[in-house]
Amino acid sequence: ERTSVHIGSHPTHARPGASRAGARAWAMQGHPHAPLAARAAVFALAAACTIPADGLLRLPPESDFSRHSDDSLSAQARGPTPHRLVVDRGCATVDAGASNGAAAVSAQLAFVGAAVREGAESLLRASGAAVAAAADAFAAGSASAQASRSSALLFVLSTVGGIWVAEFLLGCLPARFGKQEGPQEVCSRRLFGGLSFARYAMSWLVVVSNFHQPDVNHRMSPGTSWIAIARWGILAMPWFFVASGFLHTCSKLLGPRPYEHEDWLHGMLRRIGSWYPLYVLCLFICAAQAPLADAASWSELTADLFLAHGFVWENTGYPFLIGDWWLCYLALYLVLFSPLYEVIRDSNESVLLTLLNASVALVVPMTLLGWTGCWELPLGKALSYWPSFVFGQALAAWFVKRCMRQAATGGSPSFELKPWRELPFLAQYGASLGVLALGFCWATFAPYDLIPLVHLPVGPLVARGGLLPVFGALILGLTCEVDPLARFFARPVFRQIGSLSVANFFAQVPVHNAVLQLTGKAGMSWSFAVSLLLASAALHFFIERPWRRVWGAFQHK
Repeated sequence: ERTSVHIGSHPTHARPGASRAGARAWAMQGHPHAPLAARAAVFALAAACTIPADGLLRLPPESDFSRHSDDSLSAQARGPTPHRLVVDRGCATVDAGASNGAAAVSAQLAFVGAAVREGAESLLRASGAAVAAAADAFAAGSASAQASRSSALLFVLSTVGGIWVAEFLLGCLPARFGKQEGPQEVCSRRLFGGLSFARYAMSWLVVVSNFHQPDVNHRMSPGTSWIAIARWGILAMPWFFVASGFLHTCSKLLGPRPYEHEDWLHGMLRRIGSWYPLYVLCLFICAAQAPLADAASWSELTADLFLAHGFVWENTGYPFLIGDWWLCYLALYLVLFSPLYEVIRDSNESVLLTLLNASVALVVPMTLLGWTGCWELPLGKALSYWPSFVFGQALAAWFVKRCMRQAATGGSPSFELKPWRELPFLAQYGASLGVLALGFCWATFAPYDLIPLVHLPVGPLVARGGLLPVFGALILGLTCEVDPLARFFARPVFRQIGSLSVANFFAQVPVHNAVLQLTGKAGMSWSFAVSLLLASAALHFFIERPWRRVWGAFQHK
């Protein structure tokens, strides 16, 4: 026989031969997943009762409850009949021997009442101790979280400061060790060197977000910082469209024919043609790694080839090339690029600033759609990211008008940056300020934390473009290259690394599938990271770069 104490849905069985101290220790161990209140209740009952060797749970000695009973009841309590006390969700009954009469039953019921009162008092004391312990643990966890945030902020500040010092030391070296030359003309690709490396870094953030526990959405708390960093991959979505709009518009404005009328369809095909063959190659590699399952897979593959998958299906489908919907939306935005370009090309600064502010203001309704789930529909999602692309277009036009001037050349018009003292403050130090702002967000909250007062997640706000001003300052600073951080990442070695961003984005899924099939390791691992680095370099130097040269020569004919 053994006595079962049922609390909630977790039964705890009393073990025979246990003393009061042993029962208390055993009760405090409890079920590892039992609620704190349940463990406190078991502790209280174990403290009020003893479990003798015969396995029967008897009431406390007379001295423990004599103040609640008279002498006659105490005399009856010392009878020889054993009693089994069963406590089941607050109901107490006594199973007395058949030789005892109704008087014995009533007496034992009185004893049960006394024991329950004693247990209640012990439960209150234990509950108070448990609440105090929980408060201490919460305070310790809060202190740990605060220390973690402080450490992350210190890491961000020290990293930016270290880059400033490194750039100062490198600037003191002779020119052959990488010192920057004189004014930078747009005809050289050095103007966007720092921005190119930022795109590469953001592509790695996308990789980490896709393969480091992608189904775990932790809030910022001790021990989950890496998961929270991985979930910040949602920043890559608006960043991708802002940077694309900025670079395409700058390329057109600073090119040899900025005022030439361009057909909207021809312009879209000309711009996606530089990366489309690499995309198709990775698409077919993924298809070879995951054979066709049914006829629906053929339709999804065909939609991917025509960059239409993101407008039909909500989630990534066969052949499971993550990020294909980004390219679908980019193709749509490039269709609308030419009409909007002709508007912003001749606009003054006040109109461009109005367009920038309007793009930021549209974040509010887009975020509301994200919270309600409407933007999960394909058309709604495509519409919600368009303001980020428009923001990049307007920022590029403002950058050319405010930060550049025409160079005195006798040939085709060319541009160069103005002297750094004539540049706006954000153009001078926007790179460091942008990195510090993004580092502050990373160190203080996670995308799945709740916004105070409204109690809604931060994710839809930042994904729809809540950090567009930060992205704008970061892009301006990296392009102008006045900030020491921008000059550091604009050096040739980082410029070459930044050129791998497109190949790194396309190759992530094929390389991960290959590593999984060869090693059996899924998710982020050193083997996957090194393999992706080598594969992206090979794809860039042997496929992407030669094709871009051929495509560029074809466009200039």
